[in-house]
Amino acid sequence: MKKQTEFGTYALFRSYPELFTAANEYNSEVILDYAYVPLLKTWNKLYDAAPISAQARLNGYAPLQSLVDNYLTLGGNTIATDPQYNDNNPYVNRDPRMAATIVFHGGQWTDFDGTTRKIFIKPGSGTTDKERLDEYQGASANASATGYYVKKYYDVTATVKYDAGLNIIMFRYADILLMYAEAKEALGQLNVAVWDMTIRPIRQRAGFEASKALDFPTTGDLKTIVRNERRSELALEGLRYYDIMRWKAGKTYLDGQVLGAKYGGNNSNIKLDIRRFDESRDYLWSIPRTQIDLNKNLLPNNLGYSN
Repeated sequence: MKKQTEFGTYALFRSYPELFTAANEYNSEVILDYAYVPLLKTWNKLYDAAPISAQARLNGYAPLQSLVDNYLTLGGNTIATDPQYNDNNPYVNRDPRMAATIVFHGGQWTDFDGTTRKIFIKPGSGTTDKERLDEYQGASANASATGYYVKKYYDVTATVKYDAGLNIIMFRYADILLMYAEAKEALGQLNVAVWDMTIRPIRQRAGFEASKALDFPTTGDLKTIVRNERRSELALEGLRYYDIMRWKAGKTYLDGQVLGAKYGGNNSNIKLDIRRFDESRDYLWSIPRTQIDLNKNLLPNNLGYSN
């Protein structure tokens, strides 16, 4: 599906992984991006998110198990409904967008020199000093606390300190299609025709071929399906939190135990923070103290926060 406007024609770019590379900046899917210029204006956030063995500094933030679990299997099933899904070998036969977004154990990584190699994250799996750098070592180590690293927006043309000149996409056409599908679902109008012009081409571009993945679903909750599709397609692009806020779904998605990969004790998932989302407070932020101090009588704080 293409959209002709007075400003140009927008369409899904041919490749999901290549969409986020320097070689394909200003492609047909980009509506608005934040421009950087190599050597002049750069960013280096992946310096604290990429694998340590790939010359990253340390791991400051990492994908969670809930994101990994969100991706469908290649057959179009959730991991809970696919009889072939193996929890002990969870990264095979999955939505190709997962491997383009997240570095997991056994995943591929291309170094700055063009060398492609396997990443070893599961404890005890590395065979050389370099391979062992990425292994999960505990929540307080320099390596990933969740057992995952970030791959999306990795710029292989950047410097070894991850100073990238790659533009950051703020708004792209896939988001428009997903917004439209979500709006139609909310109106009770998400049907085959709408699905085939929104989610179907997004999944085809991702690499799905199974009819269950591509065809309009006849079972399952459409609202959940559309929301999960947004998470898979737009993962790590800075939209997830704001989606949850406008859905008023904080208790569903931002409450409870935070989990990492299955590298915990007794072959269990890594257990990290326990989050608590207060429905009566947490959809709003606290008003800045500097503003309240201007006149406490005229500007009380939001519910749940002290003046």
